[in-house]
Amino acid sequence: MSWPIKKLSTVAQINPSRTKTIREDHTKTSFIPMENVDGVNGIVIEALNRPYAEVKKGYTYFEENDVIFAKITPCMQNGKNAIVTGLIDGIGFGSTEFHVIRCSEEVIPEWIHLFLRRQETLDAAIKTFYCSSWTKACASQLLRKFRNTDTSIS
Repeated sequence: MSWPIKKLSTVAQINPSRTKTIREDHTKTSFIPMENVDGVNGIVIEALNRPYAEVKKGYTYFEENDVIFAKITPCMQNGKNAIVTGLIDGIGFGSTEFHVIRCSEEVIPEWIHLFLRRQETLDAAIKTFYCSSWTKACASQLLRKFRNTDTSIS
């Protein structure tokens, strides 16, 4: 069977816009700091519960079944990416150092997650790092260009 070659950006949204969220400031909301993503297994160890008022500004927004992908070194090379599940009311917030990938109906999050965990994918991402103050980061443009058959970014 032959699969069509598609860029990631044609089957998923990269860093999608935040949907309008109406919540009371005291409402418990899922929060995932970078240190709560297990780089070895590619899972969220624990989502913390924080009042919405603490997380609604200044953090990365994501939704149930989104894939979060660390954009800074060394977190990205260490496998800090995961599918976010079990979020309170289906939404959550986390480190500003996450890219968010939201799948369309053409692809499942597990496939994107495993693709991003491949060493070949990580090596291609490392080649595109740019310096941002004192860190190195993977640009979201790279994610938009990844194709499903290899790590070409043409």
